[in-house]
Amino acid sequence: MIAYHDTVRSESRVKNKIKAKFRQNGIQCTGDTVYSKIHEEEWEIKLPPDSTLLLILDGLWLQLEQLEQTEKKILAAVKVHAKQCPEIRLFEDIPGIGFIHAATVSAILETPHRFADKRKVWMYAGLGLMKRSSGGKLYSEKLTTDYNRLLKYSMKQAAEAAIRAKDNPFRRKYLDMALLHGIAPQRAKLTIARNILATMLAMWKKGEKYNPEIREKTIHKKG
Repeated sequence: MIAYHDTVRSESRVKNKIKAKFRQNGIQCTGDTVYSKIHEEEWEIKLPPDSTLLLILDGLWLQLEQLEQTEKKILAAVKVHAKQCPEIRLFEDIPGIGFIHAATVSAILETPHRFADKRKVWMYAGLGLMKRSSGGKLYSEKLTTDYNRLLKYSMKQAAEAAIRAKDNPFRRKYLDMALLHGIAPQRAKLTIARNILATMLAMWKKGEKYNPEIREKTIHKKG
């Protein structure tokens, strides 16, 4: 999955470079047609007659096409491998978790038994808080700085997706925190990311399917 995410990030960088070339020449560039091979000619004619510029863009379009083909091949291979990982299919039923996030978590964690409890996996995912206290008084609380960045990215994306999705326990929890209790949106999203990861870990350990009624009760518990 690391190769897949690296390829997607490379695609994003190339896309940004393509649009930048047009904007540098005063050409409005919105939408996605500028990335499509079948629309290359209609975008090229908008450019000034600069052979160097066209050469650069042709190279970027070719690079993007190659990256997209690589992405498809990697994704196909991951889907074949996923058949050996039953937890991936279970994860996909969780709001906010699609195949990519499910496969990413499975690949990174490898087994749910690596961590003694949910707080350990939260720390590994960069979602846990490091607390410092003295004399029984808490004086410092901040996110851990030593964590798996790809796992944190996936869980943050999953939390965003769950919050935007149709009615589900995670969305309701977020709205309750942000709107009714005045908790800062970013802090509320962090809590939802933790809840989703904890749900995945519990399901994986027990080999159970996603049950929104059980999760509704679980995510409203403190901790």
